[in-house]
Amino acid sequence: MSRNIAITLSIVGIATSGCGEVTECEDCVSDHAGAPDAGLAGMDDPDDPLAPTLEVLTTSVRDELVDDITFTADGAPRAFEHGGPVVDLGGDGCPVVHKHAYLLRSDHVASETPANPLELQFRATATSADLDPDGGAYRVRVLHASDYLTDWIPAAGADGLFTATLDRDVVPDLTSVRGPFEIEMRARDLDGRQATTSRCIDLRPIAGPIHVGQPQGMPRFSLMYRDPVSRILNGDAAWPITTLAIDNATPDAVHAQLERSAVTGSCTKRWQRWNVLTSITTATLRCDGDPAVCALPDLDPVDDHDDPVNCAPSLGSSSSRFALRVVIDGIAVEECAGCAPGEYRLPPHSHGFVTLVAVDVPGLQPRESSEPEETYSEQEVSYRTTTIGGGACPGADDCATMFVTGRATSHTGCAKASVINGELYCVERRTYKTVRALTTASAVFDPLSIDVVGVSLTAGGEQTAPTGYGDARTLDGYSWSTSAGSNVPDA
Repeated sequence: MSRNIAITLSIVGIATSGCGEVTECEDCVSDHAGAPDAGLAGMDDPDDPLAPTLEVLTTSVRDELVDDITFTADGAPRAFEHGGPVVDLGGDGCPVVHKHAYLLRSDHVASETPANPLELQFRATATSADLDPDGGAYRVRVLHASDYLTDWIPAAGADGLFTATLDRDVVPDLTSVRGPFEIEMRARDLDGRQATTSRCIDLRPIAGPIHVGQPQGMPRFSLMYRDPVSRILNGDAAWPITTLAIDNATPDAVHAQLERSAVTGSCTKRWQRWNVLTSITTATLRCDGDPAVCALPDLDPVDDHDDPVNCAPSLGSSSSRFALRVVIDGIAVEECAGCAPGEYRLPPHSHGFVTLVAVDVPGLQPRESSEPEETYSEQEVSYRTTTIGGGACPGADDCATMFVTGRATSHTGCAKASVINGELYCVERRTYKTVRALTTASAVFDPLSIDVVGVSLTAGGEQTAPTGYGDARTLDGYSWSTSAGSNVPDA
């Protein structure tokens, strides 16, 4: 083919790629105006019939979004099976390729089946002088950028066939800047004549991979063993329900988007309210000066729920609150700065846990649904078991103690009055405590899930689904069941 025919084919190729006249092709990949060795179709001197010619060969790479990944017991990626679609490189356009940032490191220790390098190949043919065996080179920049990310990089090869390898050793910014990338390739003969051409690759780096364990049900709270259950009633708890481990064993930070299921299920409780005697005081107090002296104790009615009642509000109501708590390398962390809601930064070589916790379950409060919410606590309540003689608890010989998750309020009044010399006197005053106590709690949760739904290399960056993830992380059959038992006497 003559030189004139070759130039004509280059012009036709540019026109069909979406640019107009050659002089108007400011955004075409093959335009190198302003580059030190630029020229038509990437040749330094298109009118020099003695310059080498370049041919970019077709290479293939597999997209890695659907890789099967095997992890070590420590959560490190061990083996990648590349089963994604094959993407051809080296032709027109700018093909999209998803590749793991981890595998773009030449020092990674994982196996790959098949091998999946990201590279272009080009063949140089001498026209006059012999080819310079060291004259094959390439450099990389973001498409349409004025500055290159690299200097000229020697291209490995022999006999005019060269390979432009794209990894993080030769292009350190390959995963830290947003593509697409333009790869300019160059050949040179021994007389110093050069030819260049360019191709485009839209590289989409994949964060991780991270290893996400299976959800584990956490120990239930216990009324019998005096756990701080009142925090769940008061809305300041972080009681763990289910947790899963997350390992980022790669050298890069991973920003993980977490998502949990709504919490629903059935919930019942038993509770009681009754009055216990705490002290008896004997005295002779005139009633006419202060009518309250002889007033009876203002006691609440006894309420003993022997049968369970439904929690109200329910587990699935907006009043019940559940949340995710994230701990990385033993330190509790919040959503990262600049991240999307629910996004957390997993540092390089980090180990963490994501836990679904109960913050507020007001339906378990020991009250009727029509009664207002109150503040509850764990407390010991001392009370008298007889009504003989004076004395107060603690201290009296007949005192007993109960431990309750609930609330106790005191009421004092006149228990016995007598007329002395025509005057009304209170001769015995008693103090009672009205005790509300949660005596049983039971809940059966619908399936619970915690999942990583997206990963990225940067905060708030474009996310991809986590690779090697498998099925959703779901826990079935989790429940609460506890009783205060002998801690609380029957009302």
